Amino acid sequence: KETEKGRELSDKAGNSLTEIVEMSERVMEMIQQIATASEEQSASAEQIASSVNQINSVTRQTAEGIRESAQSADELNRRATSLQELVTEFKLAGKQL
Repeated sequence: KETEKGRELSDKAGNSLTEIVEMSERVMEMIQQIATASEEQSASAEQIASSVNQINSVTRQTAEGIRESAQSADELNRRATSLQELVTEFKLAGKQL
């Protein structure tokens, strides 16, 4: 009877150890999946940061272009006004334009 009881305990211990090994393997797989997901997230975050930097650069360039266009429009307006003033000074066959 003692040997049978010892064998049962030994079987239970063996089964428990097998379960522990299986659980440990599952935990290791999960850790690997988490590590892989973390690497992917890190790579995605770097791509997002790079895209945001590119957007900021394009936005700055666009703002500079708009500022230059506004300056050109102002200069064109001044020249048009000046030209209009000069044209009013001309006379054609005794008539003022």
